[in-house]
Amino acid sequence: METVNTARPSYSCGSMYRPTTKYEWWLCGVLLTQAALTIISEQWVTPTINQVPVSYLIPINLGILIFACLFEFILSLDAMHHKNNILLFAVCICNACSFGYSVMQFIVMRDTTARLFKTRFGYPTLVDTTRNVWPRVQPAEILVCIFTGFSALILCPIAYVIHRHYSWAIYKSVHGSLDTRMRYLAYEEPEYTLTMVIIPAAIIAIFLGVWFVQRERTIGAVAIIVSFSASNMVPSSYSIAF
Repeated sequence: METVNTARPSYSCGSMYRPTTKYEWWLCGVLLTQAALTIISEQWVTPTINQVPVSYLIPINLGILIFACLFEFILSLDAMHHKNNILLFAVCICNACSFGYSVMQFIVMRDTTARLFKTRFGYPTLVDTTRNVWPRVQPAEILVCIFTGFSALILCPIAYVIHRHYSWAIYKSVHGSLDTRMRYLAYEEPEYTLTMVIIPAAIIAIFLGVWFVQRERTIGAVAIIVSFSASNMVPSSYSIAF
């Protein structure tokens, strides 16, 4: 009688949080490069901007972006260690949000410095009128937006390739048969399409629920509640994908 080894794979201390494949190195390399370039650019901005009253707010914004880049790099190491597809997806989402935040930071810094210069006569002791700070920090902020945006574009295809490798590795770790693999491939594409459709549908349902409640539309609110209750009762098949 054939026995099946169900023991979980062990990890050695030397390779615990270290990339092992080419695509994993690419993913970590992109995130580490993004973090390094962002920190260097923000270090150029910080001593320059600290000499004006806008320094009360902007260093906090710079620190948030630096922390986000470092957090994404650490999160990617944890995702590769545990072969977690959900964490890979979270890294891509976090990086896209970091890009959006860098763009908003650029706009806020530009508007804030311009507003301070316009109101310099109302607060003559708080605004340094001998120089314009924004032209000195603008190139660094533009580079930060370029770094984060370029990294977000590169991470998505790399994460998708790693996701495919992890799916196959997880399948092999449970000793699945070839027939099971063929059935999984047959249902993978329809399931992925349905999952992508459910995400915007859920967002629309949330907005409709808020709209119905604000306008006291009882029938619509009840329909939304019933829909969410029914969706929670349906067994999820995410365990197959992940």
